[in-house]
Amino acid sequence: MSECEVISVYALDDAVRDGIYNPVSELLSKQYFKWPVLITTGVDEICKNSEGDYNGVLHDILTMLYFKIKSVGQDDNFISFDVVVDGKTITLWATIQVDDNGQPNLTIMLPDEY
Repeated sequence: MSECEVISVYALDDAVRDGIYNPVSELLSKQYFKWPVLITTGVDEICKNSEGDYNGVLHDILTMLYFKIKSVGQDDNFISFDVVVDGKTITLWATIQVDDNGQPNLTIMLPDEY
């Protein structure tokens, strides 16, 4: 097997520091999942620009993801799910990523942010 030169590395922790991923509060994350939850700037904008309350929309997103994961019934590090915001169905993706300390994080994003 040949060795490849690594040109650059952009770690999950770098993306959080740069504002690409926004951490969901631990209190809210732990209501649904055992791991911390991150949302991308696109998902954050959906919550901010909604006619509803930011936290209410975020609760809706986490609830729909929670039930989708339960309905799939298998371990997977990627899942697609839908949520209705302001009467429009939005498809979101969720994936498990590992931070610089080796800890898993659940990241929610728009498909074009993957």
